[in-house]
Amino acid sequence: MGFRAAAQDKLLVAGSGNPNILLLDKQTGKVEWQHALEKGEECNAVALTKKGEILYSYKRGAKLVTWDHQVVWDYKTPDKTELQSATLLQNGGVLLGICGIPAQFIELDKKGKEVNKVTLNLEVELSLIHISEPTRHSLIS
Repeated sequence: MGFRAAAQDKLLVAGSGNPNILLLDKQTGKVEWQHALEKGEECNAVALTKKGEILYSYKRGAKLVTWDHQVVWDYKTPDKTELQSATLLQNGGVLLGICGIPAQFIELDKKGKEVNKVTLNLEVELSLIHISEPTRHSLIS
């Protein structure tokens, strides 16, 4: 399966407590595709890449999967951290916002390999990090 319909006709849905990532038809509300999360995964963010793959962050990492549920890559976060957001960058990479001591922003390339890291000691045990849409440029641009 591929993503062929106009983006405004479909809705990619996920969130805390939902055991699946869903693709919905906006007109009918019909579930056209779903991806079951693994035990312990709690989806915090989801996005569709230009290549038509699904990027999602979960409590302990980020994954890129295909429409036939094949894992392209799976980036695991260090112990005692939590991943709150994964944002697609203009260069095709991904920017991760990781909570922990210290907090981290990690840039991955298209293959899910780490290319840059910025740490920030916020001096709090668990800080929530969310990367907003305007942050779409590489950390090393």
